[in-house]
Amino acid sequence: MAGPFRLFSRPIDGAGEPRELGGDGGSESPETYSADGKSLVLCEESFETGFDLWILDLEDLTRRPFLTTPFDERSARLSPDGRLLAYSSNESGKFEIYATSFPEPGARLQVSAAGGEHPRWTRGGKELLFLSSEGVMSVGIETAGGLEAGKPRKLFPFRPPLPRLEGAYRSPYDVSSGGERFLLVEGGDDPASHRLHVVLNWGEEL
Repeated sequence: MAGPFRLFSRPIDGAGEPRELGGDGGSESPETYSADGKSLVLCEESFETGFDLWILDLEDLTRRPFLTTPFDERSARLSPDGRLLAYSSNESGKFEIYATSFPEPGARLQVSAAGGEHPRWTRGGKELLFLSSEGVMSVGIETAGGLEAGKPRKLFPFRPPLPRLEGAYRSPYDVSSGGERFLLVEGGDDPASHRLHVVLNWGEEL
């Protein structure tokens, strides 16, 4: 059985040995960097509290909790100016998109209205995209005079592939900073591609 996933870093040119960044908890995954590149928001799986968001200092490798609740918090993304963090949480009974201040969490704003995951900031932090059962959604964000969100609207339908068991919450899409171009991993049109196949007596083939 595979052990927990750990965090490592390495220069993009491949020089040197990988540097382990992780702690001694459950599986970890990198979520989003701070604007100055000095800290990383990571998602850590805990037996007691599920998926939580932590902040890792990339210089001295110290870490501190950002959101650790009885619910799952994951799929975090920092706004371009580094002052807001969008994430998904199932505290309402299903996953919705929320936004809060960063680097210290403040009052939370619910952004989605009928479910949402995998938030992405565009247009200098004035627009937040996310996935719902309808497709790719867009909502305007205003920060003057307080954090406010407009009404979500559908940009286009999108059917992601069925999640695999490992890393089931990995994002199946990404978007350019201006929101004009998308990279999508779509599910196949053939229903057979979504079927589970059970192989019996496989040991006899060995």
